[in-house]
Amino acid sequence: STPADELTSYERFKRTVDSPYFESFFGAVIVVSAIIMAFEMQHRGLESGYMVRYDNYGQGTDSLWPGADEAFKISENVLGVFFTIELILKLIVQCKAFGKDIWNWIDVLIVGSWLVTAIAQQDVGFNPTLLRLVRLMRLLRLLKLLGMISIFDSLYLMTTAIKGSAMVLMWAILVLTVVQMLLACLLQSMVEDYVRSNPGSAEAKNVFKYFGSFARSMLSMFELTLGNWIVPARALVENVSEWYMLFFLMHKFFIGFSVVSVITGVFIQETFKVATSDDQIMLNNKMRMMREHERKMKALFAHADGDGNGNLDQEEFIEVMNNESVKKWLSSMGLDVEDASKLFNLVNNGAESVDAHQLVVGAGKLKGSARSIDLIIFMNEARQMHAQVVHTLENMEARIAMASTPQDSSNAGNGIKNWFAPC
Repeated sequence: STPADELTSYERFKRTVDSPYFESFFGAVIVVSAIIMAFEMQHRGLESGYMVRYDNYGQGTDSLWPGADEAFKISENVLGVFFTIELILKLIVQCKAFGKDIWNWIDVLIVGSWLVTAIAQQDVGFNPTLLRLVRLMRLLRLLKLLGMISIFDSLYLMTTAIKGSAMVLMWAILVLTVVQMLLACLLQSMVEDYVRSNPGSAEAKNVFKYFGSFARSMLSMFELTLGNWIVPARALVENVSEWYMLFFLMHKFFIGFSVVSVITGVFIQETFKVATSDDQIMLNNKMRMMREHERKMKALFAHADGDGNGNLDQEEFIEVMNNESVKKWLSSMGLDVEDASKLFNLVNNGAESVDAHQLVVGAGKLKGSARSIDLIIFMNEARQMHAQVVHTLENMEARIAMASTPQDSSNAGNGIKNWFAPC
């Protein structure tokens, strides 16, 4: 990429608008807009409660929240200006590519409706709150940017796991729906005679409330599985027969505990699978481990640098490495220190002292056990060295043959080959 100091003003401007931080800023503006909209909906709800004379809603919003209407109008205009500026900046930067993104057209619709209602004072023909709700959907476009900013690692993991669990969710819904449909039909057919044989009674109405139709039975079955299962269970136990207690207990044991727990376990397994297979998550984890390793090695360097000159000589290095607490601390990070002097020679690159950067890089290379790539590199170097030795022996044989008799050179060459023959 082009260095930052060689970019033109327009290229810097374009890079800024296309950066994840630009999107994140306006994402934060959208969140603020959502909070303001929540207060506005609460304000409208209070007014609706006052108009229908609902209990404890004896005052209108003019006395409860004085000046709220004007504050909401001002905030809407300020937010509208923000989103208009964003739209103009994107249009300048993206040019022809602007029309290829569906989210940009949603922005055009939202900003256009605000301009019509706020500036032209015209009615757009529908409730503008719906468009403001659509604006919140723009937060979904930030999901692809979350992995690029380290503070959003956990949020990116959650959203990626949710996206990766979509197929598991579909099958879970299918299994639960089929099972609950069968049980709903069974219970409705079992209580139907009771309901019809007791017309008008309060008990029959209570039973019908939960299991009188397929729709009611289906809702009650999901309530039994995922909600407050006591209320619909009591409706049959108290009014029809106590034997229904066994049915509801078995349902709770097998469906409420077993099936739901298995589904939860599958979701957890899917989350771990996503965490270990997603490229962005693996990259973030690796970068986090590197930052943590660098922080710990610099802390070790600061502890060992007794004279504070920014370098560790061999004496300082060996002194701190022979400390048992330091040895255990390094061992917990995968760096076993058996011989401090040899370790110093491995990390100092032939110098008489070690600085913080050398310690970070050198310790990072020595951590853990040997990897497959390390062994392959070592084997390739050994093969190359063996080939060089063989080539040198052949040259030596040729020179010996020129200076000796044929019999002597043959014996000498065979002897050298035997000495250096590979195992």
